[in-house]
Amino acid sequence: HPRYADRPFKKMEQFFISYGQKSNAELLLLYGFSLDRNPFNSVEISVGLLDDDPLYDEKKAFLQAAGRGDIEGQGLIFPLYNDRYPNELLECVRMLCVTPKDLEKPGAWGEGSTMVPLSALDLTTPLDDANEALVFEAIIEACKIGLERYPTTEDDDTALMSDRRMFKGLPQNARNAIRLRRTEKRLLKRTIATSERRLVQIRTGVLDPTPQPWKLPPKRFDQILDDIGVEIKP
Repeated sequence: HPRYADRPFKKMEQFFISYGQKSNAELLLLYGFSLDRNPFNSVEISVGLLDDDPLYDEKKAFLQAAGRGDIEGQGLIFPLYNDRYPNELLECVRMLCVTPKDLEKPGAWGEGSTMVPLSALDLTTPLDDANEALVFEAIIEACKIGLERYPTTEDDDTALMSDRRMFKGLPQNARNAIRLRRTEKRLLKRTIATSERRLVQIRTGVLDPTPQPWKLPPKRFDQILDDIGVEIKP
């Protein structure tokens, strides 16, 4: 594979390569290491069709036409990042949360109504407050299911890592795996908190802002510092 440099190098001069924008899970799987501070960290969640959805056949056909993956198996997989939801996740969940009423459009001259196809909806923006509330409720539920799949809690992992002597006695791969799963749990919890604030905004019209870190209780402030890899020494 070709390699490109950002500047000329002299003979025998040392240079470094970039592994690319990879999460710790990818780095650990591909190269056997992870980073304490990785802005590209992500965790996957899955969403899918409900068997009793009145629009099941229409939505299944829509997903198949869009080339979306395992509809009836593990669901549709999307990554969550530190600072954002993927647009594809929001668009997909908006479609999954569509009700028959959302597809009803007034007929000509106000006579009756007609049903429009799913493809006629603009899923790149919120359809309405009711649908958008369902979207974030679904994301919260998917994150909670993701958390339940871990054999340990975040507090369990933190307690294990705090016992430095015991933690250092574990194989390196085991230590990396524990760090990784704790980071993933924190991403899921952060997404739940962000989605809950978005629900408040949808239902009340008022954005519930995140408190400034220095206004938080000391324990919570310490956790934020730990999340971003900052250690304050006395």
